[in-house]
Amino acid sequence: MQRAILAVLLALALPACAESFGEPASGFSSGAIAKAYIPLSHRGFLGNVDAAATQVADGVAATNAHNYELIVPSHYIGPVNGYDLIFFKSDGPAPPPVATPYNGERVRAYGQGIDGELRTAEGSVISVNATLPPRACAACAPQSAIIYDAPAGPGFSGGPVIDEKTGALVGITFGYEEKENGKTMMFAYDVNLVLKELAKLRGGG
Repeated sequence: MQRAILAVLLALALPACAESFGEPASGFSSGAIAKAYIPLSHRGFLGNVDAAATQVADGVAATNAHNYELIVPSHYIGPVNGYDLIFFKSDGPAPPPVATPYNGERVRAYGQGIDGELRTAEGSVISVNATLPPRACAACAPQSAIIYDAPAGPGFSGGPVIDEKTGALVGITFGYEEKENGKTMMFAYDVNLVLKELAKLRGGG
């Protein structure tokens, strides 16, 4: 199980060179999320890498640690030990409203396609407290994650997961696993965990 999950997490760090995942999106269902969404990309000789980030606090955005090279070094704030999560400085407007995810909740995720175009995927929350192996080190504590089913994949890492009805931010995507039945299980960090870890990093928790 641990080997499979780690392979899943590493997959999101590879260039998405074969195809775009999710569906084309002409915009965002929430104006606040539109302002908080940050596309990330790198165009290089070995291939293109597309991902996303989400503003989570005044002047601060979150994305996955495996997207580190897509961040301007001078903007880097720091990582979360044991989690595929980092923070960096952002000059965006006020962060979006947040909400606590719940089982069965209809959600929408946003990410980037291989040509840098906005993509989206809809699904439902399957678990709000799944336990996965630590991302950063074998000695770290297991990490807590949301699992939602949605036809997403590479390019969605670091992107927002929002409540379909209210538009509130409930999570940050970090991984996926394709099942034999054709469904895709997506992994995300609860936004409350993200904000808690940010407070710790700032010395307030």
